[in-house]
Amino acid sequence: MNSKLIWTVLLIGFAGVNIYAFTTATSGDFMHYLSNLGPWGILASVDLVLALFIGIAWMWQDAKNKGINPLPYTVLTLLTGSIGLLVYLVRFGADTNPAHTVAAE
Repeated sequence: MNSKLIWTVLLIGFAGVNIYAFTTATSGDFMHYLSNLGPWGILASVDLVLALFIGIAWMWQDAKNKGINPLPYTVLTLLTGSIGLLVYLVRFGADTNPAHTVAAE
């Protein structure tokens, strides 16, 4: 299966989950979530933030190798989480060959 198709399906599915969450949750729900995280919620939140920053670091290196400005995708990732990374992957793919750099092309 084409990797771009896989990233597109993940993007559409995850965007749907985000739309559902934002349209059904109230600000009170979010404040309740923040005030009642507990140890597992804290762990999941820290894990998510860590994974996003690892993804952003990877994206910056990949974009640099491809001669792409990663700033818009970084801002989108900081605002929407994984949606920003998925948009980048749909748009530019994930080049796993380190020989494919701007200098090598």
